[in-house]
Amino acid sequence: MALIDDPGALGIVNFKRKSATVSWKLMFTRSMFQTSDMGEQHRIFVEVSDLVVAGVLQTTLTQEDGPINAADLQNFLQQAENGTATGKNFRVDF
Repeated sequence: MALIDDPGALGIVNFKRKSATVSWKLMFTRSMFQTSDMGEQHRIFVEVSDLVVAGVLQTTLTQEDGPINAADLQNFLQQAENGTATGKNFRVDF
């Protein structure tokens, strides 16, 4: 399992029994620690940008909503509760 966020709590012991690997990914680790390969991040961004422009990579965006308000939050919660939410495949403009 790869994580890109910091969960408040994670029962890591349960993963041991499944021999699962847990890995955190942070986009800016290289720059935070001034690693010798910091330029690699730029190279990756340029490559991804080129692939998007070429149409090789396409968004998985399935829903686009306006500013956050009580009604939208309730809608998002309902989607999460009834299993119709599709991960982070929607964008909310703050």
